Amino acid sequence: MALHPTDSAKDLPDQAVAKPHADFQRYISEKPKAANGPVLADSAGLAVPKLQLTGDLGQTPSGTLLTQPRGDDSGVKSMLHPIGFSIDAPLIAPKESQYGETGGKRTYKDDSTFQQVMKRDGSIEYIGHGKSAGDEYRVRVNSDGTYKVLDASGKEVPRTSDEDVVRERTRLDELAKGFADPELRSRFRADMARLEGRFPTNSQEIAQTFSNIASMLERRGSSAVPPETVDRLAQDIMHETGVCDSHDQGAHNTCDVSSAAYVIMVDSPSVVAKAIRDLAGDGSFKLANGKVLTMDEHSLNPDSESAGLRKLDGARSLASQYLDVLMVNAGVSERKEQFVFRNHETDGEQLFQKQPDGSFKVVGNKQDLHEDEVVRAYRLLAGDRAKKDLILVQVDNVDLDENLQPKKIDGVLTFRNADELREILARKQKEGGFPMIIITKPSQPGFRPADADSTVAKSCTADPKSLSFHAIVIKSFEDGIALIHNQWGSRCNYGLPVDRLYNASIDRGSELYERVEEGRRKNVPDMEAEIEQYGNIAKFAKFASGDQRKFYEELISKAEERFNSGSGNLFTPAAYGALVDYGVRMDFADRQQFAEFLRRQKVFQNRPDIADVIGDTS
Repeated sequence: MALHPTDSAKDLPDQAVAKPHADFQRYISEKPKAANGPVLADSAGLAVPKLQLTGDLGQTPSGTLLTQPRGDDSGVKSMLHPIGFSIDAPLIAPKESQYGETGGKRTYKDDSTFQQVMKRDGSIEYIGHGKSAGDEYRVRVNSDGTYKVLDASGKEVPRTSDEDVVRERTRLDELAKGFADPELRSRFRADMARLEGRFPTNSQEIAQTFSNIASMLERRGSSAVPPETVDRLAQDIMHETGVCDSHDQGAHNTCDVSSAAYVIMVDSPSVVAKAIRDLAGDGSFKLANGKVLTMDEHSLNPDSESAGLRKLDGARSLASQYLDVLMVNAGVSERKEQFVFRNHETDGEQLFQKQPDGSFKVVGNKQDLHEDEVVRAYRLLAGDRAKKDLILVQVDNVDLDENLQPKKIDGVLTFRNADELREILARKQKEGGFPMIIITKPSQPGFRPADADSTVAKSCTADPKSLSFHAIVIKSFEDGIALIHNQWGSRCNYGLPVDRLYNASIDRGSELYERVEEGRRKNVPDMEAEIEQYGNIAKFAKFASGDQRKFYEELISKAEERFNSGSGNLFTPAAYGALVDYGVRMDFADRQQFAEFLRRQKVFQNRPDIADVIGDTS
C-alpha cells in the first residue's frame, strides 16, 4: 500500500511531532535527502523524507537505524509509516536471524508477523498476527506509558481487580519493561492479560503465577543461567501459560512428558512457573516427594530450536525444554537401574545409564517412559494439584503384568472399543476431568480429520510404516467430537470424532496387527507375529528387563503346554528367530546366550528345523 496521498510527510500537523512518545521519538527532516542518500521509497518508487527514528521502531536489536538505501537484493518487505500507513522499506536482518526486520514489521519463518503502528493521538499499537492463537494480539501504548491490551475488535480486554493480582501484575509489568525488544515486551503484556482471562474465578492462581515469574526476573543477575536466558524463560512460560496451545514438543521425542506438562499448564500454571523459576535459580527443583533433581549445564542452555528471538509455531520453547528434561528424570527416578536424561553436548538429548564404575553411558536418544512413569512424573511436578486420571490407552497397548494381562495402573484408564472410549470421554467432560492424555498411533488415518487438506495430512501424521506411539491431549469432548492438542504445531490441533480417535489409538490397518488378530480368531496364534508385536513394544523399553524375561518364560511355557497336548508346535523357525532377536533386550548378554537359554526349553529340543537359526547366533 502506498503512502496515502493526502498525508504526505511535509503536510503533517505540528502536533504530530510536538509530543515525543514515551517509547518512540521521530523527527522529520525539512527536505528529502539527495537521491544517493539514505531514503525510503513508497510502493510507487517516490522518495519519502528521511525518518530519523529512535526507540522501538527505529532500531534493530543491533542498534542499526532503519534508514538504509533500498536495493534490488534487499528483500523488500512492507513496514508501517509512523502515522499508520504502509510503505515499502528495505529488509534489514541481523546475521543468523530467524526473522526479517523492517522496523515496522517482522515476518518469521512460520509466517507470523509483528507490526508497530503509530496513531494520530500519539499512541503506538503493537500487533501480532499468525496461524497460532498465541501469535494474535494487540497492545496499545499511550504517550504517557500506560497501555491497554485489546481484543480483535479493538475493545480493551477486561482485567482482574483483585488486590493480590493487581499488586503482582504491577510488580511483573514493571520488570517486563526491562525487555528491550518491543515485540517481546508487548506479547508478554498480552499474555499476562490472557492468563487472567483463563482464571476469572481463581485470583490466587493468577497472582501466584505472576509472583513466581517476577521472582525469577528479580534474581536474574544471580541465577544459574545468564540474564538473557532468564528473560527468555520468563517470556516462554508467560506465553505458554497464557496461551497453552502454543506449547509444542518440537523435534524431540518427548510427547509423553510434553503432554503431561501441558495438562499442568492448563490446570495449575503457577506450578510450572515455580519449576522454571527454581531451575533458572540454581539448576535444581524439589519434587513433591522431597527428592531434588539437578540439571546439568548443557540441559540449561538453549538448544538450536529454542535459541531464536522467540518460539515459533510447532517449535519447542526453552521453558518447555527445561520441563521435558525435568519430567523425564522424575519419571525414571524409581527405576531399578539409575538413568539420567540430559542434553548431550553435541548429540542432543540422550538417556544415560549408570555403569558399575560410576560413569554414565549413553543408551539411546529416546526416553520412552512407561505409562506409570509418565503418571509419576506428572504427580511429582503437580504435587497436590494432580488429578486422579491422566492417561487413556487402548487396552492392547498397555504394559503387561506377570500374568500377561494388561497392567492396572493408577492414573491410567483403558478402553477396549470405541463405545467404551465414548463413555469415558462423556463422563470426563461431565466431571471436568479434561485435559487428559491419550496414546495414539499417528501412522493411522484416523489420526487426522477425514476432510483434512494435504498440508495437514502431511504434517500431522507419521509414516504409515511407523510403529511409534504418540501421546496427545484431549482438551474437551462435546457433540461426539474430541478436541485435541497435538504438540506438532497449531495446524495439528483439531477435532476428531470418537470412531476416528479410536482407530488412531490401535494398530488397525497394519499387516502385523491383522496377522495377530487372525491367529487369535482361529485360536491358532501366529507366534512369529505375536512375538514381533510384543518385541515392538519391548524395544521401546516399555518393560523392565525382568518383566521381559518373565514374558518370554511364560510364552515358552504356554507353547510347551500346547505342544505336549498334541496341538502342534507353534514355534516356527521364524518365530524362534523373532524370540532370539527380541530376547537380547532382556538381561542376557547377547543373542548367543539367549539362544542357549531357549535350546534348554523342551519345545525347542530335537528341532533340526531351527538349527540354522541357532547356528546364526554366534
